[in-house]
Amino acid sequence: MKLRNILTSILILYLLVLLLTGCAEVVKDTVIDCRHNEAYTETVTDYENKYNVMSDDWQYVANVHTVYHPESYELYHEYTYDDGSVSRVWKECTHKEYLEIMGELYGQTDN
Repeated sequence: MKLRNILTSILILYLLVLLLTGCAEVVKDTVIDCRHNEAYTETVTDYENKYNVMSDDWQYVANVHTVYHPESYELYHEYTYDDGSVSRVWKECTHKEYLEIMGELYGQTDN
């Protein structure tokens, strides 16, 4: 019974701390930039441990392969929180959203 009371007290204390500190709420979301990333192919080298049956030993082997990165559009968001802090992050968007923001920010459109 004593252990149960201790666990209940800890749980209540934890919930109170969560309520008092809480998460900051976004009060303003502003798009401050946008970018277009062209599609490209990249050659990547990963190194793997492979077992060689002939020599009965493990070997560190290069695995060279290509990775295709498709075309993408991104918006640079600036979030202002109710506690005054600010964070910025790039987020992917559609081509249509990109064109709208490009027009608003720079007064131009891109096809």
